[in-house]
Amino acid sequence: SKPAYAFAFAVTTAISSMLVGFMSNLPVPLGIGIGCTTYVAYTLADDVPGHVPDTPAGRQAYISTVCLVASLVLLVLACLTLSWRLFKLTPSSIKEAMPIGLGLLLALDGCQMIGLVVPSTTTGVTSGPLLRGPVIIGGLACACIAVMQHMSCRTAVIVPMVLATAVGWILHFVGVEGINAPLPDFDDYTAAWRSYGRMTAVDFGVLEGVDAGSLALSILSLGIIVLIDVGGITCALADAAGLIQNKGTKDEHLPGAHAVFLTCAIGSVV
Repeated sequence: SKPAYAFAFAVTTAISSMLVGFMSNLPVPLGIGIGCTTYVAYTLADDVPGHVPDTPAGRQAYISTVCLVASLVLLVLACLTLSWRLFKLTPSSIKEAMPIGLGLLLALDGCQMIGLVVPSTTTGVTSGPLLRGPVIIGGLACACIAVMQHMSCRTAVIVPMVLATAVGWILHFVGVEGINAPLPDFDDYTAAWRSYGRMTAVDFGVLEGVDAGSLALSILSLGIIVLIDVGGITCALADAAGLIQNKGTKDEHLPGAHAVFLTCAIGSVV
């Protein structure tokens, strides 16, 4: 179920982030992200082999098993220090474009959540009304982030986000029209997690009879997505911090890069 996978993703990311902070000097939050989630939801879930029971438990067992195998492959590559070596073969233009693309995707998601971007039958998406509480609060928060970034404040992102969230909660509590920001309710997630725990998460038996080429393609696809996501974000942040040594040469080196991929693989397995 979607809530269960969302909760599992959050737990995986939290564990990976803690491992990264413990094992290296790059506290980068890691985990299977939007790319893998989209691939799982729209490709793996639709291409479940015919011998797998057409039930939520059956599909989940197949998807979870394929993801586990892919995670183990990533773990082997990371242990052999091959992940970063493979990523270094990526052209510089692609490396620099990866974090920009991810940032634009997350920005679009945020604009949709506050109603600045809304669906359109003619153009796909269009701008929503500007004089709305969520849009005004979000715009002010973005302006604060930009000013604090310009002033090189280390808390440029977290402080405006916390303040905007607190303002949203307060305005929702007092009943301001157009503000829908209730306090978090984790009841649905805990129930989904209990349901997820009762279902068969991994079953290697479902892989029997699966075409080897199809399975290899799924594993390769997940691996490439993780390699691009993790490597792109790591490279972008490290470059901004001036941590990449001999950038653009064959001797390019990033201290702690292997630990980043290793902890991401461990978190994915978990």
